[in-house]
Amino acid sequence: MSIFRHSNKVALVKIAPGHDAEYWPQCLKEGYIRVGWDDVGDLRRFDSEADFRTVFEKHYKYGGNFSASRRKANELRTLTKLQAGDRIIANKRMSMVLAVGVVEEPGYEWRPNKNRGEYYHTVQASGTYPSPEGFDSSLGDKLYPRSLTIFL
Repeated sequence: MSIFRHSNKVALVKIAPGHDAEYWPQCLKEGYIRVGWDDVGDLRRFDSEADFRTVFEKHYKYGGNFSASRRKANELRTLTKLQAGDRIIANKRMSMVLAVGVVEEPGYEWRPNKNRGEYYHTVQASGTYPSPEGFDSSLGDKLYPRSLTIFL
């Protein structure tokens, strides 16, 4: 999987902030979305895709399912490819949208902090929150019609 970008279009990624969105209140308060797989460490430290995959597959074996491990590794690595202006859909379970956020600089950051628990991979974002009427339909013509889904 990868982020698809076409001319002036933005990428779209769906991220659950923890199991059952357990980290959503803190994400909302601090202005970033959090993602797990902490044992890999800071994604910016890897010189190559192969180096990253070696470390990821060492820590996350997915019961020996190489395909699942590869898919999850791709999902995590995608965080470093997000750019300012890309959209993040924060979700709870498969069907509840918590917010649509806009990626802001610096984008991806590694934020280890034992006081706040796990999920140290973060992406800076500001949000547009759902209303009873739904989301602003003006986003529709700016989004490329393909997306990446990250499930934690």
